[in-house]
Amino acid sequence: MKCYVCGEEIPEGYTECKRCGFPMFAKLGQSAEMDASIHAMVRQYRLEKIKNLRVGIKTYSWRTENDQLVQEAEFDLPLASCGELTPDAVQWAEETFVHTRLESVDLTMFVRREDGSTQTRTVPMGMPAGDAEMQVGIRKDAEGMLVLCLGTPESYTTSDPINIL
Repeated sequence: MKCYVCGEEIPEGYTECKRCGFPMFAKLGQSAEMDASIHAMVRQYRLEKIKNLRVGIKTYSWRTENDQLVQEAEFDLPLASCGELTPDAVQWAEETFVHTRLESVDLTMFVRREDGSTQTRTVPMGMPAGDAEMQVGIRKDAEGMLVLCLGTPESYTTSDPINIL
């Protein structure tokens, strides 16, 4: 059985998810009313669990050495506290980045928990059209899933929804 909230595989005999703590239960039968009730519970639980998480991306500086680009440093670019995100509104970072001629780029997203622990994940992104400088943004949907945005507030690409639990 998989956790309704985070998708973690739950071993038989467990009463709650070892990753996110959501209680496990088996459904007996099928009804739209039951599914709607479970969906509401999952949504509320996820929104509560992510509200104190902070998210951002890793950025890098580069230098030329012997006609090669060499990574010089890595920086954390905080994007938002999940509890402060308004559903479906993009929050843009102020920093701008040079548009590359690549078709896609992998961003490294970090999730920082209240205890200071940090988890990272790679998020593939399509590049926006044009060659204007870009910004990175983030939005939360009504279900508590996050979406990274790349481009400008007027024209941008989005990642697939990200469950950060």
